[in-house]
Amino acid sequence: MSLSTLASVLGLALGFAPAPATDGADAAPQANVWVRSGARSWTRCQSYEVEAARRLVAGIPPGEERALLREWRARVEACPQVPAALVLTALLELANPPKIDPSIDFVDTLPELGLAFREQRQRILHWIAAAEREAARRGEPVPEPARYIAAYASVGLDDPAAAARVQAAREAAEFDAWRIDRLDAMVRLREGDLAEALRLAHRSLSQATNSGRPASTYVLAMVLDRSGSIAAARSLLSKLRIRDARTLGGLESLLPLRERIYLMALDQEARGHRAGAYTLWQAYLEVDGVEAPEREQVRRRLDELRPGPTFAGD
Repeated sequence: MSLSTLASVLGLALGFAPAPATDGADAAPQANVWVRSGARSWTRCQSYEVEAARRLVAGIPPGEERALLREWRARVEACPQVPAALVLTALLELANPPKIDPSIDFVDTLPELGLAFREQRQRILHWIAAAEREAARRGEPVPEPARYIAAYASVGLDDPAAAARVQAAREAAEFDAWRIDRLDAMVRLREGDLAEALRLAHRSLSQATNSGRPASTYVLAMVLDRSGSIAAARSLLSKLRIRDARTLGGLESLLPLRERIYLMALDQEARGHRAGAYTLWQAYLEVDGVEAPEREQVRRRLDELRPGPTFAGD
């Protein structure tokens, strides 16, 4: 009996099927998980996953947000189903809100700016949805802070699903409760539940860290103003000593465009900048989504702020 025949007999006796003849050609390799998901390089996608997970824990270095966003957009294009990379890209989108061109009149930019904000928040929700699908396919939890990012983007988008997303973020406990309270206060304000919005906004401010207090102060002031406590809102803002770009930038990415303009106008009033407040209230009336009662309230404010007669030489 030849050696090849003996090997076949032994293989059958032990339960092994004989290897098919290949005539010297290598069998085609099976597609791995990365190839099946559309990625081009297994080792590259694996390295992206490791780096993204590390960055989600370590945080984003200040000043590098824009460069990192460009880099990670390209990476998720190459590796479209890496959950940690998708969540990191969504986080970087949040850190890079559309900017206003200072050389263009603010009111003239509103339609373009509103569209840019909407498109960006939709991209954020797209990244998170893709991360959730891939994590579910793998049988793994979606990387943190995916639920918080989705809630944040939904609030800024006026998404009807915002309340459910905020509740999911609260249950996931990915961030401090006072941060969730701040999001929840904005949702309740939009729904018209002023009492609950006030409770949540007060709690967010009382429990916030020093760095988080300015943004929570702004949110509480907005809720107070909408509740009719206009003087209390102005007093709260007038005592706010920190008005840096980082604080306002955070609210810039959280608030819908019309709410952002509303808050900026309130802030100008609290500072005693009547001309600035007047311009912003006028801009507010140009934004879509402002309802009739709000328009009437703003018109009254414009009457109060309208410049009086001037005299030659003044």
